[in-house]
Amino acid sequence: MSYQWYSLKNWEYLYYMNNGVSNSIVFGLTLARNSIDNPLYTRKGSSFSLSFHATPPASLFGKKDWKALSESGTDASKRELYRWIEYWKLKFQARTYTPLTDPDGRWTLVLMTRADIGLLGSWNKHLKSPFETFYVGGDGMSGSYTYATETIALRGYENGAFTPWGYEGYAYDRFVVELHFPLMLSQSATIYPLVFVEAGNAWTSVKKFNPFDMKRSAGAGVRVFLPMLGMLGIDWGYGFDTVFGKKGGSNFHFVLGQEF
Repeated sequence: MSYQWYSLKNWEYLYYMNNGVSNSIVFGLTLARNSIDNPLYTRKGSSFSLSFHATPPASLFGKKDWKALSESGTDASKRELYRWIEYWKLKFQARTYTPLTDPDGRWTLVLMTRADIGLLGSWNKHLKSPFETFYVGGDGMSGSYTYATETIALRGYENGAFTPWGYEGYAYDRFVVELHFPLMLSQSATIYPLVFVEAGNAWTSVKKFNPFDMKRSAGAGVRVFLPMLGMLGIDWGYGFDTVFGKKGGSNFHFVLGQEF
């Protein structure tokens, strides 16, 4: 259980509400299993996570005219509309690591597969949450308006390419296949290159979610772990498809610490 408090002042990146205070009480449950053998260069194992977070559906039991408030468009109505945030959020994440050569050997070639799905729904159709949305595309670590959002990487496309301003992500999916090969495995450094193919997309509502409508990319990169600096990396990805009228094309992405 958690309580969250949001305070906005002239926040131009959130067109729902630029000024005001919002609150939420969230109940959450996460089920996870992890059997990977090494967090730096994983040769075998898997990790799975299923989480569900939700606020109480308080608006369904009151008599307030939420439709009229949502259609009003005034600052006062927006402050009242989002005084208490309501939503439910379902996420599934899975990774598997399969050794293609001797799993106990020093130079193990590894196939990593990954699948992520996220859905952000509402109890009341007039009260879509302006927070906890998904910011999809690029390196998954940065963005110009990622306040109270969750960043999701999708290489081969620019940061936030799938959820530009005015198109908040309420659903997304991502599927990845990577091939890893170690160059150095020691206490002083871990270095391995990789090649990948990736596909995913984002949608502005749960009802529009279509797991088969995906944008594709492919590329290569390298990961370097140094005890003093942590995990560093760089990827080059090429996006084959067009998103909001712009083709993904060639893009470089940088990794600092945890990958999203």
